[in-house]
Amino acid sequence: MENVQKAYGWTVALLLTVVVWQWSSLELGNGSIGGGVFIAGMIGGFISSLSRGVNSPETTSAPLNFLLVQRIGHLLLGGILAFALYLMFMANVVAGELFPNFPSLDVNSFKNFVTNSKPTDRIDYAKALVWGVIAGYSQKFVPNIFDSLVERASLQPEGSEEQELLIVEEEAADNVNEVKPG
Repeated sequence: MENVQKAYGWTVALLLTVVVWQWSSLELGNGSIGGGVFIAGMIGGFISSLSRGVNSPETTSAPLNFLLVQRIGHLLLGGILAFALYLMFMANVVAGELFPNFPSLDVNSFKNFVTNSKPTDRIDYAKALVWGVIAGYSQKFVPNIFDSLVERASLQPEGSEEQELLIVEEEAADNVNEVKPG
């Protein structure tokens, strides 16, 4: 059990370090909402790892190295999945009233894309962060969206110029009802 406590201690330390780094970046004017969404996904991953079998015999007897890799990997995966979902929002691949909206911008460089692509208002910022936590918590949510996109793309006739890969709100709402820890 002592190794579990140490692993969670190091995981919390990493999470707090990333949060402080992002906060200081925002204070300096260099931060982005994408970084906030990544952190929201990490927080969701942390919550998910807390709700798993922390006191199971396999976990309590595992070596510290294994537990650290497992916990930190869970955090990072949550952040990566949250950011992937955020990119799908930006691309309007996942859209609807439940999801954040982004203004249409002319983008001529990657730097312009990263610095100027932001949700339209505070409500959309909040939606992006909430979905980040959900993506990190239920680490099957984003892969399920990927699978749905691939299935829809494969059903399009060859040569079709418009392959609409928009996940409708009802499908996403169905996935939300199935949200379980990753």
